[in-house]
Amino acid sequence: MKNEFRALLERFAPIDELAWQEFASFIQLKTYQKDEMILPAGKTCNFIGFLYKGNTRVYEIVEGIEVNRVFFLEKNFVTEYYSFISQTPSKETIVCLDDCQILMINYEALQQLYAKHKSMERVGRCITEYMYIRQRNKVTNFLINNPEERYLYLLKENPQLLEKVPHYHIASFLGITPQSLSRIRKRLEHVSSPK
Repeated sequence: MKNEFRALLERFAPIDELAWQEFASFIQLKTYQKDEMILPAGKTCNFIGFLYKGNTRVYEIVEGIEVNRVFFLEKNFVTEYYSFISQTPSKETIVCLDDCQILMINYEALQQLYAKHKSMERVGRCITEYMYIRQRNKVTNFLINNPEERYLYLLKENPQLLEKVPHYHIASFLGITPQSLSRIRKRLEHVSSPK
């Protein structure tokens, strides 16, 4: 379990053995049930996690409606990154779509590791750059593309999302109704099916 977390981190930069051993000593395994909140809105996010098992969604309440902002899938990070790096209360909620097992490290421990180990600091910087690029691409996609183009972008960038996340949550993420998503999917199936 911890080795898979290390492999994910080392996609960004290598971690020396001493830094990894110290990092691993701070990791805690937490379990959550389906529909359980990992982070409620209004609370400061104090963790970065490795989603060993299960899938999650991040949503914000906008005019009384839950609007999905991002999904974190199994074997990837889970956090509310803005709240984490700014150490301010989150406007978003993280909730489990399935039963989840998450390896977590808290903010204070990570800051200690950054100060003590150059390899950990480099990994942290690379992850921050990755998160920025990911967020920038999402914002650009929403600003310049219509709903069908946003859906096609999602299919290209994250095809497994459609297998792991209910379609009404994907519709919310795309900023459309479930009925609109259904029409888009039918139209695309019709276009791609052989005559």
